[in-house]
Amino acid sequence: MADSYSLLEEGLKVGLYEAVEDLQSTGLLDRIDPDQLAERARQAVHAALASFVWEERLGPALETGQVCQELGVSRQAVAKAVIAGRLVALPAGKTRRFPVWQFRRQPGRLEMRAEVAEVVGVFRRVYPEVKAVQIAAWARTTQPELDGTTPAEWLERERPVHPAVLAAERAAGALAK
Repeated sequence: MADSYSLLEEGLKVGLYEAVEDLQSTGLLDRIDPDQLAERARQAVHAALASFVWEERLGPALETGQVCQELGVSRQAVAKAVIAGRLVALPAGKTRRFPVWQFRRQPGRLEMRAEVAEVVGVFRRVYPEVKAVQIAAWARTTQPELDGTTPAEWLERERPVHPAVLAAERAAGALAK
């Protein structure tokens, strides 16, 4: 079995071959500045691997369609939950990604954790400019108020929300400075 680097290299070669074929057929390849082409290729590799880095740092997440299906609601209902601060949504191209710690698994479906609204509300009140990625990163970082666990783990373990709220207030205050 091939190692990860070899598989990545093979995938890049196949993708590059297909893209170059398309560019050559239009004559565009000969008209692009070589330095610009090299820089775009470098950026493309980083963009292609970014989702792995995001998942490592921000945890597993569901896409909008999955959330709609799992909750049994429309896209509009999910969008309203994001606007109201009941869910944290991370931009991901043409969709959004929702960290899974925001949901409670029930037999046959998911439900939103009400505690998420409390935590997001604290961030918005203390630091109105807060970004969803900041909340998501905070949720995956150990907090002293939570006995050294992350808010995501704390909520998933069904622990009392008050210590998570205190941790959110401290973190939001630090961001606001």
